[in-house]
Amino acid sequence: MSWVRKFLVAGMLIPGAAAIAQNAPPKVDPVADATGPIDPRVSYLKRTEALTDAEARSQVASEEAFQAEAKTIMSAFPGSFIASEIQRKPNFKIFLYFDRDVGMAELNALVSPTLRSVIAVRRSKLSATEIEAAQRDIIESLSPVLGSIQVNYTYQNGKFRVVVDEGLASSAIVAAIPTRLRSDVQIERGVVALDNAEAPTGYGPANDIVWGGFPLFTSTGAGACTANFVLEYTSNKAPALGTAAHCTPSVFLKFERTNGELRQLSAPDPRAWTGQSNSNRGYDYQIHPLGSMNPAGYLWFDANVSGSLPFCYGMECGGSRAFANVMPDLPNTGYMGIVGVIAGGSAGSANPTHPVNEVRCKYGNRTGVTCGRISASSAAMSIKLDSGQRISYYGFVEVMSQDYMVLSYGGDSGGAVFTMPRYGSSGYYETNAAGINIGSAKAPGDDRSACFTSYNSGCNFIYMPIDRINDHQGIAVRTMTGSIGSF
Repeated sequence: MSWVRKFLVAGMLIPGAAAIAQNAPPKVDPVADATGPIDPRVSYLKRTEALTDAEARSQVASEEAFQAEAKTIMSAFPGSFIASEIQRKPNFKIFLYFDRDVGMAELNALVSPTLRSVIAVRRSKLSATEIEAAQRDIIESLSPVLGSIQVNYTYQNGKFRVVVDEGLASSAIVAAIPTRLRSDVQIERGVVALDNAEAPTGYGPANDIVWGGFPLFTSTGAGACTANFVLEYTSNKAPALGTAAHCTPSVFLKFERTNGELRQLSAPDPRAWTGQSNSNRGYDYQIHPLGSMNPAGYLWFDANVSGSLPFCYGMECGGSRAFANVMPDLPNTGYMGIVGVIAGGSAGSANPTHPVNEVRCKYGNRTGVTCGRISASSAAMSIKLDSGQRISYYGFVEVMSQDYMVLSYGGDSGGAVFTMPRYGSSGYYETNAAGINIGSAKAPGDDRSACFTSYNSGCNFIYMPIDRINDHQGIAVRTMTGSIGSF
């Protein structure tokens, strides 16, 4: 497979696309003000960054231009364009990181005038291969003495942010790290864990067809995970549904209107863990063929979710605390239409089309729609399971936020990660598929307690970029029109 994972939303419809498009869920009424539907992308930036309406709209337009032209940049600098970062204040900039010297004239010749005015070039201290090698060395050196380990590379300062669970003193942790890397390491305390099976807070609506975002259960009715996107095998156009591999392989779909009856999905094909490595990337996904069900690319969401989760802070551990996550710019519930896919990066672990500080949202059946900013585009994590097995992931993306009470928790695994949606002329909120939710931070000292943003720092969720699936076999993400998303 070539270095660049190209993404095209084809102008032509696939065979049977008209029938697929007819399998559409109900449309939703937008959240609106006196001027019309509110654009969540603009509203979120105004609320969280204190931008004016004009500033927010300008930044959204520049980010859209970058995503549209990123493929061209990757093709022109194969393997060398390894990261990007958005600066929102005082002046909006999109910094592009390369592992070699690149001149602005060389770059300006490739991109539109819209991008020329906002992009800038930076030289990365390390190449993508060197970053991953260092992450592996750090994880391998700490694995004998620690449980969970997260190692993020910060392109801006050339440092590794190492997040470890409670245990050894920081001096002992640094002493265990290879000598050549010690001066480039910053130690933080925290716990990162897979968002394993938990009962969902709510269910998708009554329907006889599957959509992304629906909850998954085991054969006994126990909560498992969240489905992400409606997928499609490129070889035969057969529909499928995605989730995370660390979820149980024996999953069912629960339809609310059938009085709790469980409808079985086909066995996953394929099911890829991090151990099935291709160019040292990390993987955590499974795909379920949908048989006669033939849905288009829509995603169920619930933007007003509340419940109670395990809580641990200081001396107060072992109990629970109520939470409520509300996304004010979306209706309480409804469907989003998938209109595109974030283009893939390299065959290695770099993710240049997932810029630091760009907004990403996730939907999970446990904590609903939550959004934040990408905090690391080269994130690695290693988790020791109860069985003693250690699973390590490389080339994932971290999102952090203080805008919700709980960003992610058990039962959210496998859920969709996507760009901040907007309300379109289609009558749906429209978004681009970006990844698969894998895990999140837990309260320090307790890998079962939720990370409550009002008490704990470092609350996050971590996702696998969606293009990783194509490392193993040809898979497309279905869009709402039935066209093919190839990446």
